[in-house]
Amino acid sequence: MERSVAPVKLKKAIGKFSPQFNGSQQHDSHELLSFMLDGLHEDLNR
Repeated sequence: MERSVAPVKLKKAIGKFSPQFNGSQQHDSHELLSFMLDGLHEDLNR
């Protein structure tokens, strides 16, 4: 079974944890990936 996530839903979910990604401002993709990987790293090391 393939599952996908709508980009709008992903952006909204990320915005809940990091307000810098709210709104329609443009952010660096590296900054977004770093934020996501840092969060994943923290969760896996608990």
